[in-house]
Amino acid sequence: MKMMWSKFLKRFKEHFFLYTDFKHITLVAIGYSFLYFAYQISNDAGVMATRLASNSVSDTLHKILPKFNSLFLHETFSMAFYYSRNAIFLLFPRRVIFGTFTLATLILTRAFFINLTHIGMPEEARPIWSEATFGGDLFFSGHVAYAFLLALIFWDIKILRYIFIGISITLGASSVLGRYHYSIDVFAAPFIAYGIFSICKYIKKRASTLGGSLRH
Repeated sequence: MKMMWSKFLKRFKEHFFLYTDFKHITLVAIGYSFLYFAYQISNDAGVMATRLASNSVSDTLHKILPKFNSLFLHETFSMAFYYSRNAIFLLFPRRVIFGTFTLATLILTRAFFINLTHIGMPEEARPIWSEATFGGDLFFSGHVAYAFLLALIFWDIKILRYIFIGISITLGASSVLGRYHYSIDVFAAPFIAYGIFSICKYIKKRASTLGGSLRH
């Protein structure tokens, strides 16, 4: 028992020692500040997109699939994802900086995209009113993209990968069945998330290489 406890403490110290590093704490604070800033921009962009929204358009899957009241499912998964995200990030100190910056980049990208084309919500759809969803902010689905991005960030941790992929798929299905999004909003989201992830990963790699060169 004593040996097991010693191993646990050793792993705990190896994992969380970064939170005793002032530079790391500063970068974490900057990352969360950037994330907060991104959400504020996204909120303003959502208000604008809703105000400028025009008429709805037809959707192939909406014609094929029956409408299903998935509001409870959609909101439950959304809230669980939103409130667990910060805790999960902080539990992995080596990923929290990259995670917050990548997620903020995705949010800012979506804030730009939703105001490029002002298409109204699908017919008979009811917007999910919240601090970050207004009704006219459709392309692309933030719920699907954010969950899929977290799956990419924690890809090597199977349980988290499968959980976030499952959340992404569930939110995508509920968005189409509940008519909260057009199908293109949902199907495009994972590809855009992967693109943002790849770009941020490349920037991180280049920054690390540049930092190493400057130290030498």
